[in-house]
Amino acid sequence: MEGEFVVLHLVNPREKMWGKLLKLGSEGVLVKAISLDFFDEWVREIVRGSPTLGLSTVFFPMRRIERIDFDRDQVVGISYYQRFLNITGISIEEYIENSNR
Repeated sequence: MEGEFVVLHLVNPREKMWGKLLKLGSEGVLVKAISLDFFDEWVREIVRGSPTLGLSTVFFPMRRIERIDFDRDQVVGISYYQRFLNITGISIEEYIENSNR
């Protein structure tokens, strides 16, 4: 499960995050993620070459987690992982590696 891309459904406040699951434990989850409210804008900024938003490493305690979904293509749509690749032309792993330099 760790290393997978996931969508976190959070409560108090309600929000959704997308990103790479770094650690899952009884106390909570550690992810390198971005709010889904900003995903499309973030990807457009990457394509334009001027990203001001980015993935943050964040810990969420278990009391905030309502659900964790694997980010995989569904019958009704493609995954955020695949959307990122389709729009930017690079994988999210390649983007993360290049942005860490």
